[in-house]
Amino acid sequence: MKKKFLAGLALMLAFSVAAPLSSSAATYQTWSERGKKYVAYSKNILYWSTNSSGVTSSDPDQTRSGLFIVNKGASKVTSMSDSSRHTYNFKNEFLAGAVLGGVTLGWSDTFLDQTRAYKSGNAYWSYDQ
Repeated sequence: MKKKFLAGLALMLAFSVAAPLSSSAATYQTWSERGKKYVAYSKNILYWSTNSSGVTSSDPDQTRSGLFIVNKGASKVTSMSDSSRHTYNFKNEFLAGAVLGGVTLGWSDTFLDQTRAYKSGNAYWSYDQ
């Protein structure tokens, strides 16, 4: 029951947006949000820059809000990244209970969401259900 409730909370606000930061610089950002602010909320963000030959750089970031969330980091998937796209995995751990002294009292589940950012400025998210 706790796992089903927490999974529902984690999926409550999962969506993404890709928006150019500057039309002349060809720099973009996309983000995905999960959870409920001030309870267990995480925002995964990817910034990337492009030129006519491809994706020139990318930079992941994570923010969180609440006591029941731990950002576990972002990692580039090199096997799925090339000059036309960069792919990242973002990990977030949602807790039902607390972590005291490195021990989880209650239940926790880690979600792995993936984004692919393309040189066209488009970005697509795949969500761990």
